[in-house]
Amino acid sequence: MTIRVLPDVVVGRIAAGEVITRPRAAVRELIDNALDAGATRIEIEIVAGGYDLIAVHDDGAGIAAADAGLLFTRHATSKLDGMDGLAAIRTLGFRGEALASMSAVADVEVRTRQVAETVGWRRTNNGEQSPLARRAGTSVSVTRLFSRYPVRRDGATPLAEARAIRKLVTHLALARPEVSWTMRVDGRLTVMTTGGGLRAVMDELDERSGSAPLIALGPIAAGEARIAGLISGPSMHLSSRAGIVLTVNGRLCDVPEVRRAIQIAYADILPRHRFPHAIVSIEIPPERVDANIHPAKERVGIHNVATVVGPLRAELRALLGRSSHLVSGYRSLAVDLGRLPGAGFAENSTPYKSGGWERREVAAGSLPGLRVVGQIADTLIICEAEIGTLLIDQHRAHERVIYEQLLAGETIEPIEPLRLTVPTRLRAGLEENGDNLRRAGWRWEEFGLDDILVTGSPAGLAPNALPEILALHAAEPAHDVLAAAACHAAIRKRRPLDPATAVALLGALTLTRTPTTCPHGQPIVINLDRDFLERQFGWK
Repeated sequence: MTIRVLPDVVVGRIAAGEVITRPRAAVRELIDNALDAGATRIEIEIVAGGYDLIAVHDDGAGIAAADAGLLFTRHATSKLDGMDGLAAIRTLGFRGEALASMSAVADVEVRTRQVAETVGWRRTNNGEQSPLARRAGTSVSVTRLFSRYPVRRDGATPLAEARAIRKLVTHLALARPEVSWTMRVDGRLTVMTTGGGLRAVMDELDERSGSAPLIALGPIAAGEARIAGLISGPSMHLSSRAGIVLTVNGRLCDVPEVRRAIQIAYADILPRHRFPHAIVSIEIPPERVDANIHPAKERVGIHNVATVVGPLRAELRALLGRSSHLVSGYRSLAVDLGRLPGAGFAENSTPYKSGGWERREVAAGSLPGLRVVGQIADTLIICEAEIGTLLIDQHRAHERVIYEQLLAGETIEPIEPLRLTVPTRLRAGLEENGDNLRRAGWRWEEFGLDDILVTGSPAGLAPNALPEILALHAAEPAHDVLAAAACHAAIRKRRPLDPATAVALLGALTLTRTPTTCPHGQPIVINLDRDFLERQFGWK
């Protein structure tokens, strides 16, 4: 078999498979071109996840008519002119591969006009070219993506791809908040920002996981580098790393050493499996940045990165140490307390109550001879039993009851499926950690770009509790998800109980497998037996 030089069309098809791997990759390349052209307004349209249509419109500098013939030529670029330029890249794109690769696997049309020109022009990858009237800027339309590459479309999931593109655009809007962004999916407006700065974009995108204010980071002088951004305090956190957004010289990218430094700074102050919001921008001389280490240019290297990481870590420690925010407390979830006969709460509380609390027998179970006597501080239930006088933590007791119901894996089917909107900031957690939620008893179906239909939930929990569980605990093992769900749903401390509710709760507790400890391993019951009292009072 002899060695042969491949035809250009074959080379182009092979290269396209490396550059344009999916619709999201095409969108990223087109947006990079728009930003390099100085755009302040970018509009994105996709249809069928980008497989039928991707269109990116900008108000940038436009393309000169003299360059039309090179638009779809591989490695033809206005952004690089030799090795010296490659060592100090100042633009997002530089390889000259994007449009050539797209033209190998799709139909592509470019419409553009430079600001100084009175007439624009259009050109297709089939060689058609004609003048046209249009506003200054550029529009690129990509249709029938991979229609000549059917294997790439066989496993296509337009809905998942639309979500991936929206996540990309959301992160780009955070990375470049001075730009106005608009995105439509199948004609529906899904992203819109006004270019009013990072805090405004956070609000416009609904990207916060809490109401606490974000903390200004920097600007930090780190040698030749400058670092700035916004970070969350300990009370705002997510179940995935999607809230960490990094840019280097305006490029949305990952710098593993910087990302790890951020996560380490929060490790001691966030709950396990939780991650912060951190939008961090690094400006550094381009000769210290290698943007050519990743095929999609989504990860970059920084020469002597320790000079960036060290000052960043020190500033994060200082800011988080000064932060007055407390770690987020748990809000109570809707729960069917009707599962406990006679459930209800009295209106007023007193430090100790026994009046009206006649000794009430609790049905026999693992704590025989249990009789309810009263309540202390609206938190502890006082009981008499054969083994002594017991103080029972009402919250932990109810937590144990609910946990074992959840552990049984029983699900309920709502009469009508409940439609819930999953915010973009929680979508990654749902996709990455859905198995844990399903093992915990949740059942749902996808319903469009943003919504799901909840068809089942763990026994004892209301279906609309899913978003909160997702926000706080989706990344945890299934056991911890169940324990957290039980904690959310249980009767709170300092809540007065009427006698019937206390009896019903303890009756349910005696039927559990482990009535003396809560799912987190904390004690439920303290026994004030005769030996304990003799030691405390010095009885003989």
